[in-house]
Amino acid sequence: MCKIFPIILIASLLCGCRAPSSKVSQFGGDPVAEAVYDQYDHAWNIPVKTVKTPIRVKALVIIAEDGSVISASIIKPSGDFEIDKSVQRALDDVHRVAPFGTGFKNEQRRFYINFNLRPKA
Repeated sequence: MCKIFPIILIASLLCGCRAPSSKVSQFGGDPVAEAVYDQYDHAWNIPVKTVKTPIRVKALVIIAEDGSVISASIIKPSGDFEIDKSVQRALDDVHRVAPFGTGFKNEQRRFYINFNLRPKA
């Protein structure tokens, strides 16, 4: 059975650097969501480019209870080839996250991830 978790994980570029996040409030103390965020955040190599309007790529990642990535795909591309390709590389580069631990046996979880690129202020 696959539980759906509508957690939006965000990796952002703001004023030339990634925006800081409050992981406790962002993930509600969910260590699995935090591990997924960390893996994809570190895997995303943001292209060096100037954008005039915010760009978002939405991805769906399905993780098995052992931490292996079952699938990871872009479900809503930005329309910017370079940005979409960088997100696809990040999705392709992550193969495993930390296992779910107790209480999640025989489960899969879905994570919707927004990769956001914002214009410099």
